[in-house]
Amino acid sequence: MAQQASKPYIGPSVSEMIANHSLADNIMKYHNNPDSDAILDRDDLATLSRFVHHPGDRDEILKDAGATEPADSTKYHGSLAVYIVLKHKDNPVLSEDEMQKLRKWFDRGVSAEV
Repeated sequence: MAQQASKPYIGPSVSEMIANHSLADNIMKYHNNPDSDAILDRDDLATLSRFVHHPGDRDEILKDAGATEPADSTKYHGSLAVYIVLKHKDNPVLSEDEMQKLRKWFDRGVSAEV
């Protein structure tokens, strides 16, 4: 059986979502969206879920992801979730409201399938 081709992502840019604090809403909106690819893959979803539930474990999460300090954007290996975790210390990408929205979303049992 042939592998299904990935759908293109049709939403706003990451920089736009970060600037207007719509990243959390769009992560949820485009997850399993029938018309668009997801913003986060399975690994990024797992990293983000772990972080929003346990932000105090930031350093351990980064170590497990292979990222280093200081928050050097060249070290996050193209992972948006790792970037979010890295930046949270000095210049948070997600507000506390966005973190709470994501916690609730993950708590509802969001599938990591993308």
